Amino acid sequence: MLGQRFALDLVVADADLRRHAGRGTRPEQYFCHGRDILAAADGEVIAVEDRVRTAPLLGWGFCDITARSFVGNHVVIRHADEEFALYAHLIRGSLTVRPGDRVARGEIIGRCGHTGHSSEPHLHFHVQDTADLFEGMGRPVRFSALEVDGAPVDEAYLVAGNRVRPAPDASNEGDRS
Repeated sequence: MLGQRFALDLVVADADLRRHAGRGTRPEQYFCHGRDILAAADGEVIAVEDRVRTAPLLGWGFCDITARSFVGNHVVIRHADEEFALYAHLIRGSLTVRPGDRVARGEIIGRCGHTGHSSEPHLHFHVQDTADLFEGMGRPVRFSALEVDGAPVDEAYLVAGNRVRPAPDASNEGDRS
């Protein structure tokens, strides 16, 4: 889908690049599972889905092809004209926003989960030019106040394999994002 051409799947890994403890067959074993998901920028909530169950067969690399929504539980936020962000695979019942709500950058909108076509707990994030997930054209996302692969950067476009964290002097609330 063209809307996902700049999409990112974000996970939490330890210093040894492990994404989970134990065998990784239960969602709570994943370091990102249950983490707060924060709005990337101010905006208006356009759409939400909060009824998709946790995907089965975790730890085998399969996604739930029977899920009622391939993006699982999600939030769509209009951050600007022709700039709609999708935050996907959230835990059922964790969404804190509804369509029409205004959100501020850094506000909690839900918690990271494993719903929809998800092979493991993670946050799927992308920005596109329309709220329609099937018709939108993906847009690159410029992140700010980060460490990328161990080096502080003011701004960056992330690519697969980047190890990122908030910059030590960033004005955020620690390790929540």
